[in-house]
Amino acid sequence: MSNFSSNLLSISMLLKNEYDDVDKGKTYSIPHYQRRYVWNDENVEKLVEDLVESLNDDKEYFIGGIVLSRETIENNKTDCLEVIDGQQRLTTLAILTATIVYVLELNENNYKNDLLEYRKQKAKELSELIIFKKTTKDRKVIEKVKIERMDSLNELFVQILKILINFEWKNEKDKLNKFTNIQEEYKNKLISITKKLIDKVKQIDSTDSDHLINFIDHLFDKTKIVVTKTNDIDTGFLVFEKLNDSGIALEPEDLLKNYIFKNSNETEYKQISEKWEIFLNIVSEINIKSKIKPREFLENYIVINGIDIKNKSIFYNLKKLKTENFNLSMELLDDLITIATKYKELRNNSFISKYLNAMNFKLGYIIILATYKVLGEQIYEKNIKEILAIVVRFGLTFILTGNPRGISQEVPKLSKLLTEDKLLDENKILDRFKNKINELIHNKKQEFYQSIVNNDFYNKHKKITKFLFSILNYHLDGTKIGINTLTIEHLMSQNPNKNCTYSSINNDNIQLYTNKIGNLTVIHQSGNSSCGNKCFHEKVKCLLENQNIYITRSIKENQNNKTRKTKFNNFQSKYDFKPLNDNSVWGKEYIENRSESLAKLAEYVVIEKNMLINYFE
Repeated sequence: MSNFSSNLLSISMLLKNEYDDVDKGKTYSIPHYQRRYVWNDENVEKLVEDLVESLNDDKEYFIGGIVLSRETIENNKTDCLEVIDGQQRLTTLAILTATIVYVLELNENNYKNDLLEYRKQKAKELSELIIFKKTTKDRKVIEKVKIERMDSLNELFVQILKILINFEWKNEKDKLNKFTNIQEEYKNKLISITKKLIDKVKQIDSTDSDHLINFIDHLFDKTKIVVTKTNDIDTGFLVFEKLNDSGIALEPEDLLKNYIFKNSNETEYKQISEKWEIFLNIVSEINIKSKIKPREFLENYIVINGIDIKNKSIFYNLKKLKTENFNLSMELLDDLITIATKYKELRNNSFISKYLNAMNFKLGYIIILATYKVLGEQIYEKNIKEILAIVVRFGLTFILTGNPRGISQEVPKLSKLLTEDKLLDENKILDRFKNKINELIHNKKQEFYQSIVNNDFYNKHKKITKFLFSILNYHLDGTKIGINTLTIEHLMSQNPNKNCTYSSINNDNIQLYTNKIGNLTVIHQSGNSSCGNKCFHEKVKCLLENQNIYITRSIKENQNNKTRKTKFNNFQSKYDFKPLNDNSVWGKEYIENRSESLAKLAEYVVIEKNMLINYFE
């Protein structure tokens, strides 16, 4: 059996539910996690008017779709289908059907016997579409409504259906009087809709003796609905979300709210909804430039809590959040608000965001949030630079080794590690966390080195190249250069002047060496931009004018006598950061040597745990 299937059905086929042998005779259950019934008088009035218009035009009418699941959460029965989407349509169609039965039973127009008998037969057929009778072994007759609501509206909903189609009450006033003395606004709306539908159906019936019959045939046979069935709830939710990507009808975040907090009563649900709105407002402000969707944040929140989403839907994983009662639900909402507020703070914090954004490392925020959630505000703030440094090292390692999927696989594991350790001393948690990341980074040592030596650092990693040069420059010189103030320059131009000579470089290999890190350097954006495709020595001289970036000046100038402020005083000579003289011919050998020197320095800083925390100031 396929995991889901869709069929275009008439309303009659939908309500009878006999077209599918697997689900033949099953009823429809509208779960509590669905939002309230929100249709009003205007909605139902427009529906009837649209149906009449399509009848007059002799055209089929499409009423939309519903999504059903064979697996149920609340009803725990095998004889029903859970309604994931479409409860507004189903509820309205049931009441409309009942009002038609009600009007058919009225004998206001003194119809002839044959027409009267026909109307009674039609009323009986329609009543069986929404209520069926079952005789038990002891010969008791049980009436069962085919559409059951699990919320507080169900009692009134069922009462309305039974009153409208109960043939024992011949007097209209007897029936309508049953709809009085309801105090709750939510329930009064259903009564108002019922009365509106009665008026609209009466108007149709008053046109001529055949008009209502034609309307009935059109509604139940020529009005179509797409019914999608899934074998499980999770697939049903995914189908629902895809169908509602446009934001029409129920938003996915609304269904998520209802799903998470499905155990709340009416009063509790109101309080939950108010807090949920606060949560949504905070999420909408997390990143002004690039809005994060509530669903995306909830996925991140699941990961922060140490749950690996893998290929499972968000709905599946939300089951793991504890919301069995009102207090637990409110605790979850408070935590969602706290984490969303911190996420907003991180995304708008120039200190942290400039480093993570320099790598386009959004998952870095999730790792940092996981440490914040477990360590608490005080320990987190005390260690934020150290946490940021190790997250940056982790991001650089996996991004430069071309393994973004590896990051997404490891982040949930890191979060889980943190949550598993939350009963330990905070310092021990942090140490174990750092040890795990250092282990992951060290496993990439050889791959990291080779990627720096061989990668295209201009087309593939242009943004991260500036960041890496900024880090390496600091560890050579102790001078920090702003990432956003830098521009990348080629030492051998991308389109070199034909008069320039480059050692062992020809048309066959020039593209291979042009964008290696050894052929690149950085200058301040305010520097001379007229260097163009000058030959090497002229270009370097041009680049150095008014520039004081150590890693760029070291290409041509001897920096050994400079008093440096870092512990890397011998690094330049150790890894061949030797300035070229005026007779040196730039080319393949020098590009490879400089690439290897930069790779060794990057390996020492990033892989071997020697990144200076003071860089993050």
